[in-house]
Amino acid sequence: MAESYDNGDINILYNYCEALRFKHLIERMGPRPRMTLERRYEALSWRGKLSEAAIARKLGVARRTIQCLFKKYEETRSAADKKGRGRKRLTTQQEDRMLIRKSLYNRRATSRQLAEEMQKMTGKQLSTTTVKTRLLEAAPYSPKPEEAAALGPCPQDMDRAAVADSDVH
Repeated sequence: MAESYDNGDINILYNYCEALRFKHLIERMGPRPRMTLERRYEALSWRGKLSEAAIARKLGVARRTIQCLFKKYEETRSAADKKGRGRKRLTTQQEDRMLIRKSLYNRRATSRQLAEEMQKMTGKQLSTTTVKTRLLEAAPYSPKPEEAAALGPCPQDMDRAAVADSDVH
């Protein structure tokens, strides 16, 4: 005797089968890494020799990615990303310089204090993270490690006799 299912059971079974069928797609979804510049130029080198679909298969990307790459290359004659992408800066260069001057004037000021001062002056609400980022970009306090190594040893770290004998004064 064959088993009988009512409509509710059939719907549940159907939904379960659909879920299993698409499970592999759902597991692979998510942000994909961007194509490197080398791979973009590799795709451009195959243009005219292979179809868009064949190039996409070879590189393991969607055909639409290859189409957009070719279109961008036609417009800009470059495979590099266009300028102006990403979040726009909250502060202007002049405001950045003003922030740096404020921090140099009062070296003990915290990023919160500097942000509050900038709010009073410009009317823009800066986060403490933005203030820290701008100061690190300008690097007014100390040279980067590779620059410091090029300068040589700090005289305070050398003993007095070595400093007296050397030409560093």
